[in-house]
Amino acid sequence: MPYRRAQKVSLHVQLMLYFAQILAKVPVMKKFLVFIIFILLLYIYRVDLLAAYARLFTVNTATEGADAMIIMSGNIDTRPAYAAKLYHEGYAKRVFLTVEKNWHDELTPYVEARNTYARRFLLDSSVPVEWLPSTHQEGAMSSMDEALDVADFLKNNPDVRHLIIVTDAPHTYRTLYAFNKVFEANGLGHIQLEMAAAPNDVFDESNWYTTEKGLIFYFEEPIKMLFYWVNMANSSLVVPR
Repeated sequence: MPYRRAQKVSLHVQLMLYFAQILAKVPVMKKFLVFIIFILLLYIYRVDLLAAYARLFTVNTATEGADAMIIMSGNIDTRPAYAAKLYHEGYAKRVFLTVEKNWHDELTPYVEARNTYARRFLLDSSVPVEWLPSTHQEGAMSSMDEALDVADFLKNNPDVRHLIIVTDAPHTYRTLYAFNKVFEANGLGHIQLEMAAAPNDVFDESNWYTTEKGLIFYFEEPIKMLFYWVNMANSSLVVPR
């Protein structure tokens, strides 16, 4: 599904771009002075700039009344709890949980425990959760696999036209990108696709750089996004086999 993503350039960023233009036009000694001023501006507005960087990865567009809500597997500390909250607030009629594949024999008990915990948490929270059928043997290994599974589910359930995907906030932009590409390739552009950005108790967009977990999330995400841009250019990867 085509979508538009608003890009907001703060006054601070515009100011730095202005100084960069000046830097290219003045003599060497003056360039050094302008460079120092530029660095000082970066330092002064570092909090705003770091928060603006984090917001680039967040898409939070969920609205009430969806036909179904899909919870991405992975982070069981945030996604099931946020999905339960949305369900009880009337955001979706049905709730589905994707199945994470036991991708490594040594980690099989851990992965199975995560799947079981997520389902048990939702049931204990009075959410009638269902497993999302998977087209992949033993379950999904990536957001791409989950997008393909959802596409297959939608083809078999044409009554579902409004869909919410629940995942961690830093993961929402890449997830939306993957789902849009898969939906476009599978004739599902009519689906009203929305993202629900699950918050956590450790960090948010304003303080992510002060925690180890936040640093890992926001430094890994651009690399993963680049991987998706490159690999999803091949249309054969976005059609269920």
